[in-house]
Amino acid sequence: GGPQTAKPSSGGVESPAAEAQAAGYHEMPRSHKSKDSSHVRSAVLSRAESSDMSLGAMDGAAMEPDHKALLRACLPLLSSRNSGVVLGAVAMLWSCGRRSRTAMTRSAAALVRHLRGAREVQYLVLNAILPMAAEYPEYFQPHIADFFVNAPTDARFVRYLKCDILTLLVSKDNVDIVLAEFEEYLAHPDKKFVRC
Repeated sequence: GGPQTAKPSSGGVESPAAEAQAAGYHEMPRSHKSKDSSHVRSAVLSRAESSDMSLGAMDGAAMEPDHKALLRACLPLLSSRNSGVVLGAVAMLWSCGRRSRTAMTRSAAALVRHLRGAREVQYLVLNAILPMAAEYPEYFQPHIADFFVNAPTDARFVRYLKCDILTLLVSKDNVDIVLAEFEEYLAHPDKKFVRC
């Protein structure tokens, strides 16, 4: 079938976050190139098709005008100062788009920006990030320091989520930084957190 349509939010910020989390378990094909026709396809893509691909169309597949307009309208919402608006926009791009580089890069930056909010907001944002980081860690690795635990102020549920995300973002380029960070957590007074 075609792309899923987003259900209207019932108010508050929990519904968009729940949609974003649920979208992480919805399988969508990744972008790939045909070995035989990639050079031909790149030569014949029109300006309109290029716009479609920046929003997530794959393999030159045409997008419905309303679908394309919906995804395009979500991109400016990622700059909102309202965490609920950002979570809703990210959920739409994640579940109804094809997870293009442009959409994923901007979504990651927007979500990380809202990690500076209240602990309740942090919880919703981290839950939205978790499935995205599991599938596309490369978009969150540049922001890895934002997932370091702030021991004096982070709530226990925030600390657990940050550690889960850090383990997903480990690569050969940052493993030393992450291990050093985890070593500091061993001295944390919350023994349950240390054992996690």
